[in-house]
Amino acid sequence: MAGGQRYDLRTMDIMLPEGSDFAGRYRVDHLIGEGPRKQTYLAWDPKARRQVALAVMLPGADPLATQREVDMLGKVCPHPNIVTLHEADLDAELPYLVFEYIPGGELRDYCRNLQSQGQHVALRDFFRTARQLCRALGQVHGKGLIHRDVSATHIWLDERGEAHLGDFDRAMSLEEPLPDHGGPAAAEGYPAPELLNGAPDVRADLYSLGGVLYELLTGREPARAGQPQYPQLNVTWV
Repeated sequence: MAGGQRYDLRTMDIMLPEGSDFAGRYRVDHLIGEGPRKQTYLAWDPKARRQVALAVMLPGADPLATQREVDMLGKVCPHPNIVTLHEADLDAELPYLVFEYIPGGELRDYCRNLQSQGQHVALRDFFRTARQLCRALGQVHGKGLIHRDVSATHIWLDERGEAHLGDFDRAMSLEEPLPDHGGPAAAEGYPAPELLNGAPDVRADLYSLGGVLYELLTGREPARAGQPQYPQLNVTWV
């Protein structure tokens, strides 16, 4: 039971009512995001007196992938450019994660807004974001991990324009075998060949970061298979 209400866990329809209490602590405001694994709500935490992003796992979400995200974030946080996980309860009737709320939205939305206005990111802001994401990946790789799904939809900008890397459900240790759960690697990003052939290392994240920075700088996604309208990117590691 969550906030005194019951939900049909056999369906995907678990929309939390606005103004309802969840887990005896969080006051639900409104839905701010939804994906195949979870619904994310803006909520108020009266105990900590702050807004949070409340991610409620949908029925059918892979519990191993959710546990993996909790474990990986526990290894890399705190870091100023990685989304902070405040709380997790994976044994609740509706398993949930509570993240810091980052009000600026996804980096992809920022890129598309600029493009729709016929504008480009200022070079100063581009290099600042690039440095921040490199620091975030430096923290991840320094802990012996790889993210495996770096994309503009997994990066959020706060009110100061600071970048925060999130969505660690596909992250893995460099010392473990490739997991057979959590869906295809780099489902939202730009998968490096190492991800596709099952032998990734830290360079796979850097490859994907290059795709993100291309999108930030040009306002469009790099070419992918089946998208011949853009010139292909040829990358050689040296």
